[in-house]
Amino acid sequence: MAVELIRVMNPGGVVGLQEIWRDALEAVCDCPGQQAARGCVFASLAPPEPYPPKRLFHLFERTALKMVSEIGLLIAFLTYVALYVFLICRSHHTRVGWCSSLLCMVPALYIALSVFGAVYDIYFTVVLVGLLKSWASPWTMEHNFPYLPGYAVLLTPIAWVIQSSASIAKAAKLLNFGFLIWFGLIAGKIAFPGATDSRWRGVLYFSCHPLLVAISLWHGQFEIIVATLLLLSMVYWQASAKDGSLPGGLLYGLAVSVKHWPLLALPVVLCRPLRRVPSFVAGMLTGVIGILGLHLALNGSFAHFSRIVEYVGIRSGVGILQAFSLPDPPGWTFICLTVTLVAGMTLRLKGARAAEGALFTILLFLVLSSRTAPQYWMWFFAFAPFCWLGYERFFWLVSGCLAGIVILQEWGYVLGWQGEYPYPAWRGNVPHLRTYPHLSSAAISLFQFTWRPLFLVTAVASGLWYYRSYRATTLRNSNYDSHV
Repeated sequence: MAVELIRVMNPGGVVGLQEIWRDALEAVCDCPGQQAARGCVFASLAPPEPYPPKRLFHLFERTALKMVSEIGLLIAFLTYVALYVFLICRSHHTRVGWCSSLLCMVPALYIALSVFGAVYDIYFTVVLVGLLKSWASPWTMEHNFPYLPGYAVLLTPIAWVIQSSASIAKAAKLLNFGFLIWFGLIAGKIAFPGATDSRWRGVLYFSCHPLLVAISLWHGQFEIIVATLLLLSMVYWQASAKDGSLPGGLLYGLAVSVKHWPLLALPVVLCRPLRRVPSFVAGMLTGVIGILGLHLALNGSFAHFSRIVEYVGIRSGVGILQAFSLPDPPGWTFICLTVTLVAGMTLRLKGARAAEGALFTILLFLVLSSRTAPQYWMWFFAFAPFCWLGYERFFWLVSGCLAGIVILQEWGYVLGWQGEYPYPAWRGNVPHLRTYPHLSSAAISLFQFTWRPLFLVTAVASGLWYYRSYRATTLRNSNYDSHV
């Protein structure tokens, strides 16, 4: 009877109300004969635990290099940020070598191997690798696997080589680390074409960037792999020779097979030149079909593949409307996609290159829509090195503000789950993993206080960046026409 009464009074299972009813029951059910009944009531009120806490706790203990204190973790973080700012300022008037670039990465990598990471994504990876070991389809996971099989193919070598769950978590972060360095080496050649130290300058500016580090190493997302493939794809696609279309499309197809968000910018990328589009599309289809065949050979099953259509994005609660405390109107995501595609197409038709149009298509969508969680905000980095020269200040404003929001939210999420984190399902349901209560609580509080002004600065800077790029493109066309 008591259980039914409480369920009626608290139909949504709100955590705060559950605590109130717990206290009330403790005050009423204090006689020895009612202890068992009270325990049953408490069990029925407990929030569901998606993963066993004890198993997660042991996995966390084995994953970390060692359990660092909160002070030690804070010192490592401040050291990393101070080194990054100092080395970036120093690079303006001196040559960048491999030592300074990798020195900045040391404290960031130390933090990555000392904390568990985002529990949902890291444990998602562990479960997925377990399925791949047993030759099972990844779409049979309890939690939705909303990707094409490139994601599973990427993790198959880890499933072959590594046995323990803790080593899987470490291997996933080290895989991201390798792609992070590769991304910086390529991005440096693009952003600093005339510099003799372009590669290591790229590692410092991009690979060590706090936004990429927080998402790739601390959270554990695989976005950096997709960004690297897209960066290489744009190198081939923007080459003047027609024979670069096929490999450019192949790399784009490989990126889509890992995660499908590159499809957002595909219409803008293929806007022109039309004579090269068939080769690009052929390469893209080759890449996707090749990954499908490789998955069939390695993992052997496409059971429940249709579940990928169930994925509609992750509502983050952080967007341009949320910054003004406004709800999303019906069809807002579609409106955002339409507006950003028009903005990208306008640039392309004015003569901008593919990477420039794709950059603003992705960036403006990230700013407008609340369907993209903060761990996806690094998407625009895949095209940013192509739009670096002349726009450095806009890049630092946008990426710096987004990095501040992401780091605060990630540290609240990665280091603890109690408090007002935007995902209610994780509030306080894994107390065994709350190893850094003061840092996580401080991060959540600072996030709630600072995300709106930081996000508004990002939105304004993104708009000005687009305007300046549009003006520059128009001016180039005018100068060309006058010479002709």
